[in-house]
Amino acid sequence: MKLRIEKTEFNRWWQFAERVTSAKNTISSLGGVLCTVSEESVILEATDLKTALRCVPHGISADETGTVILPAKLLGELFKKVPVEEFSIEIKGEKGTLLAGKNKTRFTTWTVGDFPKIPSPESASVFCEILAGDLLRVINEGIVASSQGESFPTYLGTCFFHVRENVLSVVSTDSHRLALSKADCVSGSDVEMLLPVMSVKELQRLLSNVISDVKVSVMTDGAVSWFRMGNIEFSIRRVEASFPNYAKILNPKKTTTLVSDRNNLLGALDRIDVVVRDFTRVVVMKLSPSGELKLSGKSPNIGVGIESLDANITGEPITVGFNLSYLLDGLKAFRDVDIQLSFDGSSGQVTMMAPNRDDFLYMTMPVKISDEDEVENDFDEPEDAEASEGNAEPEPVKSTKKSKKSADSELAEAPAVELKPDPEPDREE
Repeated sequence: MKLRIEKTEFNRWWQFAERVTSAKNTISSLGGVLCTVSEESVILEATDLKTALRCVPHGISADETGTVILPAKLLGELFKKVPVEEFSIEIKGEKGTLLAGKNKTRFTTWTVGDFPKIPSPESASVFCEILAGDLLRVINEGIVASSQGESFPTYLGTCFFHVRENVLSVVSTDSHRLALSKADCVSGSDVEMLLPVMSVKELQRLLSNVISDVKVSVMTDGAVSWFRMGNIEFSIRRVEASFPNYAKILNPKKTTTLVSDRNNLLGALDRIDVVVRDFTRVVVMKLSPSGELKLSGKSPNIGVGIESLDANITGEPITVGFNLSYLLDGLKAFRDVDIQLSFDGSSGQVTMMAPNRDDFLYMTMPVKISDEDEVENDFDEPEDAEASEGNAEPEPVKSTKKSKKSADSELAEAPAVELKPDPEPDREE
């Protein structure tokens, strides 16, 4: 079997499949991409047993039908570095040869029977249909509060997808904060599923390469969920756990409201983070209605940082502390010019939203602060007790040498020296 490949067009599709492979698994064939050639098309398949991808790539053709498992990482590196735009791969048995101009690279393939069977959505039910741009947005926003890796309880490392009245919601939490994003979709019923966050992030990368108005069909059965977009089909194994009833903590109560320019607030928090990032990462916010917003943070090994911002503040005055990284994560998830923060006292949650949107909210809990955390007076200059005792000036030290021109005077009166121009840097031939 001989495969003819156009480098630029095909590489993009190969990278999609390569990312889903698993080189560290005890099943060696999981480090490869299954290439199936039929009379109609060429299909690439890859899996790490948690996720799987099946796609019909562009930029590849074959002279005969057949099936082969190609080593993903090895060929991925070679595909990027071949010196020509068009090249070919010849397969004979379990041996392959990459032919690129005058260059040849021989490699070994795996036995086709060792590749695991990828689940098919033939018997799956429809979860919803949604535009790729809308699905990408709700994932970008909805996974912000998720926990990285495998955590206990299990739902902390997951994203909760559910459909109610043709609205898809994506929710995540790490028990300290919560993110909720919504988008319109088409669905025949109210359904839900729980997916691992690391797999959802791989879906996120795929969607970022898909045109926003492409329709995505989401299907599911009891164990697997599929996302079909054009000639790409991506599947994720579901998590068997229950997501908590997050609606109970969506508290509309607020005592103080802050509206500020998002970039200005983000910049001020970034500067405070320079001071506190290696200490407690706590930022103290002091809100004065009809006044200004003051941000402060301190670290015993560095010092203190204080920022003042103009903002529209209504309600009660409040002083509250937060984990700075949680605030930064939430602010970076928004793309709006202004941001609104609603506070429920100094010990209640803060809700972050855009003033003119209700399809995305981010919530986090405050941290306890002490008097030592407030640094408002740390920049006051201490009085010099010794200087206040008297105004006597110290007697000048008498020199035992003859007076002469100072070194600075002599340097200033010396003739100017011409400097050589900077040599040009060495350049590779």
